[in-house]
Amino acid sequence: SFGSEALGVSEDGSPLALDAAGGSAPNHLQLRGNAPLYVYSTAPLAAADGKALPGPMPGAGGYSLALNDRQVLLLPDFRDFPASSLTLEFWMTSIDRCRPGVPFSYAVGDYNQGDNAFLLFNYNSWGVSVLEDEGHLSDHQSGVAVTDGFWHHVAVTWESATGDVRLYDNGRQVWQATRGRGRSIPSGGTLVIGREQ
Repeated sequence: SFGSEALGVSEDGSPLALDAAGGSAPNHLQLRGNAPLYVYSTAPLAAADGKALPGPMPGAGGYSLALNDRQVLLLPDFRDFPASSLTLEFWMTSIDRCRPGVPFSYAVGDYNQGDNAFLLFNYNSWGVSVLEDEGHLSDHQSGVAVTDGFWHHVAVTWESATGDVRLYDNGRQVWQATRGRGRSIPSGGTLVIGREQ
């Protein structure tokens, strides 16, 4: 739930984006950098049959979190990170065609030893790393960009048994690769949204 009412403060006084699911062990995200900007979302929404839905209504569900280069969401000691299969999905819009932006990063160790446990990198030519497996020259990156200034619904799936990684842009599969076959992603790492760790 994005919206100003979903903000809190940690014990040390740093700002938090609160885990709306709650529960006994919520995964609140620490906000690092300048205060985040909540902007009204214009992402196009559609029903299962493809027909357009009305735009979001004002309130927590109608806003998106806008991050710039100096802002990240951070969660150290992420509990219950999916070990053997996962789906990452989000809406994004960008016109940054100069840099290889990283919207999602999960690290469990030091540099080259788990810092890319799960990484979705380079929104100018998406790539996926699973436990340091970034593929080969022929499939390192997808050639698919989402920096045209329009909203994109981006989804990535990964399954350990086969190593199958699939990338979707606006519901259409646009790339497939193999990463981290037979591997298991440890829990307890650091999640970063908005930048590589």
